[in-house]
Amino acid sequence: MLSNINALEELPCQIARGRRTEKIGDHQSNRARCPESHGFISSCPIRIARRLVRLVCEPDHMPVLRSNVTFGGGRRLNSIDIANASSANGTSGCRSIRNGEGMTGSSVAKQLVDAIIANLPEPAPGLRPVHTMGVGVDGYFMASDVARNYCIAEHFRGHRVEVSVRFSNGFGGPKQHDGWSDVRGMATRFHLQGGVKDGPATDLIATTLGEFFARNVEDFFEFTKIARQHPVQRESPWRKILDMLQLKEPVRDPYPKETTNTDAGALSYANRYRFAQLAVFEAAQIGAPVSYTRATYHAIHTFMVEDPHGVRRPVRFSWQPVAGVRTTDPTATPVDKYLRHELEERLRRWPARFMLMMTIGEAGDALDDPTKPWSARRVRVVMGTLTLTNLAKDQVADGERISFNPWRLVPGIEPSGDPILHARRCAYEVSREMRGGCPFIRSQADAK
Repeated sequence: MLSNINALEELPCQIARGRRTEKIGDHQSNRARCPESHGFISSCPIRIARRLVRLVCEPDHMPVLRSNVTFGGGRRLNSIDIANASSANGTSGCRSIRNGEGMTGSSVAKQLVDAIIANLPEPAPGLRPVHTMGVGVDGYFMASDVARNYCIAEHFRGHRVEVSVRFSNGFGGPKQHDGWSDVRGMATRFHLQGGVKDGPATDLIATTLGEFFARNVEDFFEFTKIARQHPVQRESPWRKILDMLQLKEPVRDPYPKETTNTDAGALSYANRYRFAQLAVFEAAQIGAPVSYTRATYHAIHTFMVEDPHGVRRPVRFSWQPVAGVRTTDPTATPVDKYLRHELEERLRRWPARFMLMMTIGEAGDALDDPTKPWSARRVRVVMGTLTLTNLAKDQVADGERISFNPWRLVPGIEPSGDPILHARRCAYEVSREMRGGCPFIRSQADAK
């Protein structure tokens, strides 16, 4: 049985390496088999529900035809050249995040972190304000044969790159609730130039949430004001029936020992702001994975990548689990602690693998708004395979003290003009300083 599962995990890597996923409109395969469900990931109810919600929440979001406009040298005109040329280069420091308000980036970042901490059910001094509970994992990344044709970044050149990965639960606070429906995180550090952990590196931060709930810093502050912790209690069956008759989603029953949550506030925020509806719905229905390695993780922001010919393209990255996506039974009593033990036992038997997918944006796609999804018809390229081998031996250094930052980038990858992405650079630094994590140095120039 184990050998069959290993073969199934390895097969998509052998088939997909160096290939791009074709358009859904052309009825080409865009799916990976799940060995435990014996079905296709893209046909699962959650995927269908997401598409239905997008039709309701984003009725104007229609597929955009590829641009055939080219520059003088034959270079294709891409979306970043059309819509975002003025903001292609990210800021070099923590400057103002709010437009026109004259506030320094570090000042606003401190307010962002304080707003998150103020809304925690229980403070966790010295720990991350969110994604508090996590586990560090070691592994390596191998780029696909075509990756270097799309991006000149060092980790896409085809050699083996050592990585450090931190999986986490989205909830903030010192208590661990693995079985609760929650957004999960996967932060990956690519150790460049020989794999030295204290040497040059680049980070990719992703979560199981496909979109964000705020377009900019102002939206985020508004969310923290509305989505506050409120007492919760079990809703009566009659009330649930009344909700369904009114075409409203019944309030879920509280988990064991759950006394407060932000569900009601988040729903109120989504009812008030349409752009947040998709993310709030997904977060409410996301469930709990049977394993950290059985979930899809999205780096929700747009980045610009440069190919060997100097062509710059807007892209979004995601990690697809080779073993497929699977969640726990939502009707069963949730288990508080199982993800770390499951991961340790899984890696003891065989490695776990993810495929790094890069979706290429087109003219008309939102480049600076993480609340807007891109069309499923976009070209997706397999950029490589991540192989996880074992839990990190030093969980303090590689699981807790390690500090990630979405702005830890290398030549070939640049940040977009996304206001949330810009805010995260300084907010991550504030969080690091509060808990004594490793400092962020983007480049040699920043270190001087």
